[in-house]
Amino acid sequence: MGRRPLPRRYSPYVQKPDRVESEKFKQIKKDVKRRDKCVCTLCDKYRKGGEVHHIRNWANNARLRYDEKNCCWVCYKCHNQYLKGNEDSYIVILTEKVRTKYE
Repeated sequence: MGRRPLPRRYSPYVQKPDRVESEKFKQIKKDVKRRDKCVCTLCDKYRKGGEVHHIRNWANNARLRYDEKNCCWVCYKCHNQYLKGNEDSYIVILTEKVRTKYE
């Protein structure tokens, strides 16, 4: 018997190609990663594996989609453990942490 292919991991980007293919979004992602130096905003650990997280969500805040002050670098562990389903609980904390980077 041959090997079965690995299941495809869910990615929100698969359903929203306009977001991931946008040059504007790619630039914001690069800028946020550089600004935060791959240090997770929640656990303060250097994590190369992570993602740009929108503090105020992408779907409901069109004017903040490409605002660097609405984005932060979050490692996969913290994103899955704390933010999935609890985004609203962390808005104040993340906003404050990002704000201090601009002072």
